[in-house]
Amino acid sequence: MSETQNQTFRILIADDELSIVTLYQRILDSDKYQKFSQSKEMADKLFGSDASSPPPPPPTLELTTCRQSDEAVEKVHQSLSRKKPYAVAFLDVRMPPGPNGVWAAEQIRKIDKNIQIVMVTGYSDIDPATIVSRVPPRDKILYVQKPFQPQEIRHFAASLCDKWLKEKNNDVYLSQLVLSRYNATLKLACMVESKYPDIENHLERVRKYTMILAKQLATESPYQDKIDNKVLTDLYSACLLHDIGKIKCHTATPEDYHTEPPVELDFERQHTITGPSFIKQKDTNTRDTFLLMACDIAVGHHEQFNGQGYPYGLRGQEIPLTARIVSLADAYEEMTAPMASAPVSHERAIGALVQESGKKFDPAIIEALRQNADQFRQVLQEQPVLQNA
Repeated sequence: MSETQNQTFRILIADDELSIVTLYQRILDSDKYQKFSQSKEMADKLFGSDASSPPPPPPTLELTTCRQSDEAVEKVHQSLSRKKPYAVAFLDVRMPPGPNGVWAAEQIRKIDKNIQIVMVTGYSDIDPATIVSRVPPRDKILYVQKPFQPQEIRHFAASLCDKWLKEKNNDVYLSQLVLSRYNATLKLACMVESKYPDIENHLERVRKYTMILAKQLATESPYQDKIDNKVLTDLYSACLLHDIGKIKCHTATPEDYHTEPPVELDFERQHTITGPSFIKQKDTNTRDTFLLMACDIAVGHHEQFNGQGYPYGLRGQEIPLTARIVSLADAYEEMTAPMASAPVSHERAIGALVQESGKKFDPAIIEALRQNADQFRQVLQEQPVLQNA
């Protein structure tokens, strides 16, 4: 049974020509669509098509039409505010006198990352590759040349509605999976906090600082092509495990600081090695992107951009990007944490960290910190209580 059965899908149509809008309505009218499907099935039986594989029943469609690009964008805004999103949008490229359909597609994609978009035009002045580059991702935008055939539009509508529903269901499943993984990771990471109770709420603040930086870098930075939704999802939980190696390390006592060299120094270096080994013991699937990221962070969050860090003295791009992000988030936390031995003010911490741009820290990540300093201050002032998600 098709997933689209017993589902009603909303379709948005935007074209400045009334005759084209009317044609869409005739093609996608649910009653006419049903009759077309039934007649095709009968013809297939008469002319020898495989009767054991009948075509799936057409989806039930609810159409919204408009004549201008800005109106189409507003319709999508309204659909999301009412929690009745569109599955597919058919947009004409040229819709004078207002903005063109490519502009509309760009605006719609910014507010609805899930909608499937079909660009339709009778002209060839805009290259399809240009449209794809302006309205990513490429798997959610298609291009149709006018004059189109009714079968094309019906096929696009049915296939894209089915694709939209599967992606929606998959997103729900992934959200549940991420929540489950986050809670499991949090319990594991809290073992570190229970061992070091003086670092109150450390994990939660580091996670928030990390995500502020990562989201900025994903939006505007030299690394924006390297940070997609999957990276952000993995990083949300993986950053909690940055100090997980301390579980297996010797806990320094006051007497240890009178030894030469200080035991604490050896301890700090040791936890970046034991962390990855501890993570791998929990799951042998080393191809899991989340586990690989957690290992990268655990081993690399004390490396420095100039190569003066530990445990391996990596420099610059040799250090995993996620480890560089967590490194800065962790450094700010260590300087400002309410229970730190000598906490400094937000302003002093930002100033000191900026001075380390290109030395300890990646300049691009420092710039993300500068642009989001107010958000860091807000997290620090909240002093959140660590709770399960």
